[in-house]
Amino acid sequence: MATKIDELINQLEVKLDILSKRYVDLQKYQQMATALKEENTLLKQQYETLKTAKTLALSERDVQQTRVQLSRLIRQIDTCISLLVVEK
Repeated sequence: MATKIDELINQLEVKLDILSKRYVDLQKYQQMATALKEENTLLKQQYETLKTAKTLALSERDVQQTRVQLSRLIRQIDTCISLLVVEK
């Protein structure tokens, strides 16, 4: 009978060791999950910042097209002014 109790105690100790190891692993996984959530939040913020910067940034082609349009508008305004001056 004593051996059966000893055997049960040994089985409980083995199960307790397994449970302890799983608890330690679970704590590690929870720490990793927390770190990944923080990193994910940071990456989302960086993505939004980059997306905003990309929206606001003008490419060289956009700048050139804007200059051409402004030059055209200025010539049209100069033509209108010269027509007004001639009529006076």
